[in-house]
Amino acid sequence: MRQFAFLAMLAFGCQRAPQVGVTAQDLSQVWYYSFGCAGNCGNTDLGTTTGRTCFIAGVRGNLAPTSSVYISSSGGHWWLNVSSSVNGTLWGDATCVSSGTNRTSEFVQAGNGTTTIPAGVTGNRRCFLTRVASNIGVVRPFSQYSDRVRVVKQPDGTWDLTVAQGTGANATGGVTCVDTSGSGQGFGLEEAPDPGFVSDNVDTDITNTACALRGIGGHFDTNGSTDAARIEPLATPPDMAVGPLDAGTIPPTAGWWAESHNGKRAWWGCVN
Repeated sequence: MRQFAFLAMLAFGCQRAPQVGVTAQDLSQVWYYSFGCAGNCGNTDLGTTTGRTCFIAGVRGNLAPTSSVYISSSGGHWWLNVSSSVNGTLWGDATCVSSGTNRTSEFVQAGNGTTTIPAGVTGNRRCFLTRVASNIGVVRPFSQYSDRVRVVKQPDGTWDLTVAQGTGANATGGVTCVDTSGSGQGFGLEEAPDPGFVSDNVDTDITNTACALRGIGGHFDTNGSTDAARIEPLATPPDMAVGPLDAGTIPPTAGWWAESHNGKRAWWGCVN
C-alpha cells in the first residue's frame, strides 16, 4: 500500500457547462463516468438500462446536509445525480456493468439502522451503492470517522444495508443488486490516515472487470473533487482515466485503483 500527501489528476472528456464537469469512458464491457460541480449539478446521462446496471464508484467533496449523490433510472436510461446544498464542490463517479439479470429495485435505509436485502434466486447476486444522501439533523452527517453507509453480504446470502451516523445525525443509503455471470469477486477496504492518502491497484483487468463501492465512511466536509472515497480505472498510457499518479509517474499496471483521502473509508467490490 502506498501513501501520498498529494493527488495529481489527469482530465479527459469535456465540459458540459461552467463549473460542471462530465467525463465518460467505454472500457469494453464496463462503463465509467464522473460528474460534478459546485452547487446543484443536476444529472448526467449514463446510457441505456437495457442489459446494463449502474452503481456509485466514488463520492468526492462536500456532503453537507441535503446534499446527495445517487443513481436513478428514467426514460430507459440511467442517470447520475449530484447536488451540494452549500455550493461546495461535490462529485460522483459511476460504474455501469453489462448485466440486467435479476436486477432489483433500489433498497433504501433512511436514518440509522439496517435494511436486509433478500438472498437472490441464484448465487450470483452482487449489491453496490446507488444512493448516498446527507439529511438535516441536530448534527451534520458524514462529519466523523465512524459515520458510514455500507452494504455487506451475509453467510445466508442476504445483504445488509446499514446507515450509521453520530447521535443526532441523519443520512440515507441506497443499494441495487444484479446478477453477474462471472465467478470472480474481489472486495476490500481502502482506509486513509487523517490527513493522508492511500491508493492501491486492486484489479488489473479494466475491460472485463467492473468495480464499484459497497460503502463510504468518514468526514465528507471539504470542498474539492480530490477529497474522495472512490474506485476508478487507470490505464497506461494515461489517456483512459482520471486517477492518482505515483510521484508524478504512471503506475506500471493498468487496472482498477481504490483510493481514499483524509480519514475516509472506501469499501469496494469487483466482479467479472
